Amino acid sequence: MTANHFLITRFSYRGKDAFRSIDGPTFVRAQDPLDPHRLKCRFRLFEFTCLPSVLGQSDQGFTWIILVDRDMPAADRRRLASLVKAKNPTIFHVYDPQESLADLQWLRDHIEPGRPAVTTNLDDDDCIPVTFVAALRRHLARLEARPSSPPIGIVGAKNAVEWDLIPSAVAPLGWKAPWHRGRWVMSVGFSLYCRVPEFDLCVLGLRHTMAERYLDFAEPPVNLNVRWFQDRVASAARANNLDVRVWRPDALFHDISEDVGPVLLANHAGNDQAGRLIEQKPGRVPVTGPDEFPAFAIDWNSARAYFDSVRDPR
Repeated sequence: MTANHFLITRFSYRGKDAFRSIDGPTFVRAQDPLDPHRLKCRFRLFEFTCLPSVLGQSDQGFTWIILVDRDMPAADRRRLASLVKAKNPTIFHVYDPQESLADLQWLRDHIEPGRPAVTTNLDDDDCIPVTFVAALRRHLARLEARPSSPPIGIVGAKNAVEWDLIPSAVAPLGWKAPWHRGRWVMSVGFSLYCRVPEFDLCVLGLRHTMAERYLDFAEPPVNLNVRWFQDRVASAARANNLDVRVWRPDALFHDISEDVGPVLLANHAGNDQAGRLIEQKPGRVPVTGPDEFPAFAIDWNSARAYFDSVRDPR
């Protein structure tokens, strides 16, 4: 793969819906991402999930972009910089509420001309398998080797395992279970591939649950976000004398969990999907240690410190 690959992590920044979280079909008021207590918790989660997940990638051929809030306290910014210094290159991007993250303009200074761009989402409390980046590189290399390969594509994982971060006497390191909701594409590792400058789109403009619909031009889109994306793609295709009708469907979406296994989602009280903690999960078992997650780089010392900090002393 010769693409510019950006792994994007949003770290406690005040995005458009910073004070709202999704609880079922409705929005409820959420805690300020920069609340000191919440920020302290996010650092703890980050240190044993996302951070080692990135540092442990077998293929380090990517740039780590960390979105931070302009009002993040200086001490916290320094702490975050110290934690990620082992990954080079890592770029901090101070989020501007007036800018759009849906296209590549905000990354333009970091995109090498003549190379495609890949943007991958990784939240600050989740993990991708250590072979994820290498598998993504292989997939894109296969696409590039095809004649008339589509200039745009989506990669995502439909298979996931959940880690419920609730310690107890029976499960001092919490619980794990296979993904228990619908079989849609996860936010963890959700990726968009674009040939630039012909196409100018970033994965942060998309919704992971609709990943397989974005490049399906067989039927008119009913979702406004899908319609916006397809309009952008169709317009760019016309401007570059490309015909979307000849793009092979199997080249437009790839389930990377078929190559690397499931991605890992952490469920905890500070998550905007905290309701997942109390939902029934078939196959739920206690986590005993590293053998439970062999495909992931997890800092188990930091994990144990986290569980000690949230364990009910009673």
